[in-house]
Formats: sequence, C-alpha cells, structure tokens
Amino acid sequence: MAINLSEDDLTVRNFVSRFKLDFPVLRDSNRMVERRYGLRQYPTTFFVKPDGRIMEIFVGGMTEKDINERIERLLAS
Repeated sequence: MAINLSEDDLTVRNFVSRFKLDFPVLRDSNRMVERRYGLRQYPTTFFVKPDGRIMEIFVGGMTEKDINERIERLLAS
C-alpha cells in the first residue's frame, strides 16, 4: 500500500497508471498519517509485518530491487 500526502486525485491516478502499480494508493489529505508518524522527508518507506508491527523505516528513494532485497532480509530475520 502507498499513502500519498500531497498530490490531487488526477495526479495520483496518472502515477498509478504510468507505473502500472497493482497496490492501493491512499490519500492523506488531512495530513493525519504525516503527523502521527512524524514524517519529515519523502519518500519514506515503512516495512510492516502482517500483524501491523513496523519492522523498519527507510527514508529516501528505493528501487524495486532495493525493496525486494530488504523484504527478503526482513523475512529471514
């Protein structure tokens, strides 16, 4: 899942279409997520276990390869 903090619906839809994303992109129009988690830089990636526990937070851009490698490492731990 992704959470968009600032773009409008059209921009988000175009982004999803352009990159052929197959996961939901939610909008945080009232900045509640941003405030609750103290986000200061974007993008920020949260790696969350199925039980909701945050395993790791990464600030900065990531390639798909980076994400896959990090997930494999976290699953192995």
